[in-house]
Amino acid sequence: MKGRRNGNDHADALKLDQKCVLVTGASGAIGRCISSALAMAGAHLCLVARNQHRLDITADICRPLGRRVDVALCDLTNETAIDQLCGRIDQTFGHLDILVHCAGTMGQGRLEDTAAEQLDS
Repeated sequence: MKGRRNGNDHADALKLDQKCVLVTGASGAIGRCISSALAMAGAHLCLVARNQHRLDITADICRPLGRRVDVALCDLTNETAIDQLCGRIDQTFGHLDILVHCAGTMGQGRLEDTAAEQLDS
């Protein structure tokens, strides 16, 4: 039947062999789950967050699943730190294919009561 996929097409679409993926917020629950799924798909990972202990836990989960896993502490609000991270990725992997941005903070309150500056931070 035209347009019909077999069961393996979706798995093939998720193969990331030799792709380098930067995951920000990799120490959080969502970042950790995404990182492990990327590792299972065969990606090399650069895991970034601000909490070394939780970042190491994510790396320990991903290392047996993927190819190469690099861990970097980085405050993404600091431009110098971002420049250093880019240099590290270039030196370690030679390139970057995919960025998964999971880093962020969450405040409480109604969206319409939130200042634009707070959303930009």
